[in-house]
Amino acid sequence: ASPRPVVLRCGLPRPAELVPTSALLEINGVQWLELDDGVPNPTVITYVAVDRPVYVVLTAPVDAGSGPLQTVSDVVRDTLLGTPVAVR
Repeated sequence: ASPRPVVLRCGLPRPAELVPTSALLEINGVQWLELDDGVPNPTVITYVAVDRPVYVVLTAPVDAGSGPLQTVSDVVRDTLLGTPVAVR
């Protein structure tokens, strides 16, 4: 079987899951929100960078580990200025 791709999307709308009580992950200076798709035993995992002027969404295979998130965090941190997290 061929490996699943890592998908990066930018400029998506603010995630509805982002609320004042959301648990955020800080990876290399970037705040990420993990999205739960409600699927038992998922094969992919999706994170949204929530502290930048645009929302950056990373979807990666679960078995890829933290490598893609760390690599993309470095690029996001170095490319997009940090902003306060906008919760409702």
